[in-house]
Amino acid sequence: MGSTFHSVTLHVIFACKDRRPLITPDIAARLYPYIGGIVRKRDCVLLEGGGAEDHCHLLIGFAPRHAISDVLRDIKANTSKWIHETWPRHDFGWQEGYGIFSVSISHVENARAYIRNQAEHHKQHSFHDELKRFKEVHGISDEPNTPSLGISVAPDGA
Repeated sequence: MGSTFHSVTLHVIFACKDRRPLITPDIAARLYPYIGGIVRKRDCVLLEGGGAEDHCHLLIGFAPRHAISDVLRDIKANTSKWIHETWPRHDFGWQEGYGIFSVSISHVENARAYIRNQAEHHKQHSFHDELKRFKEVHGISDEPNTPSLGISVAPDGA
């Protein structure tokens, strides 16, 4: 086989600094298209982007030639810089770290719908509960020295 084929779709979740509600409606309206441009420069595709005032969800089709951590670092650094330049009086920052979860191609449409429905979802569930559920579904333990079915949570927040 002379070609390389890939289908790597990941659901990424990260929060605003101190989980404060920093993503205002005017920022949200421009944030996800801006993120789409960042991921395109890394040969990736933003399939869906959305979230709440205190965190965002991204569904990204990843290219295997770029490290996931590099793409996410670029997203967080560039969006933070852009928000500071565009809204200089807005105190904005991202919290360290992120959650990243694999999505089977058969579940992509469900993940897209879930991301689009964040406003309704968070009327009933907190961000903390949401993240806890994601970790449980993916076999990631919060207990130190406990084996996880998932790869792991990076201890340095990377």
